[in-house]
Amino acid sequence: YMDSINGRIQLLQNHLQELASTTINTDWIKDTISLFDMLAQGANKVVGSVKSINVVAGLLLGTIQTISGVKLFDFSGGKP
Repeated sequence: YMDSINGRIQLLQNHLQELASTTINTDWIKDTISLFDMLAQGANKVVGSVKSINVVAGLLLGTIQTISGVKLFDFSGGKP
């Protein structure tokens, strides 16, 4: 009984190793990894741009508020 289970486990391990070596050697895995890398790079650029836009907009609105004395946003929650 144990030899039968051990034999099947060994066979499963052999098939998984064969699948892994066959899959890893194919170009589509490399292409998929490259695609995810390019997506991550693009996302980083977008996030960096949004952060820059937020900083510039905040500085611009703060400057306008300071110069004009007009309160552009009320963050007091309606409290006097």
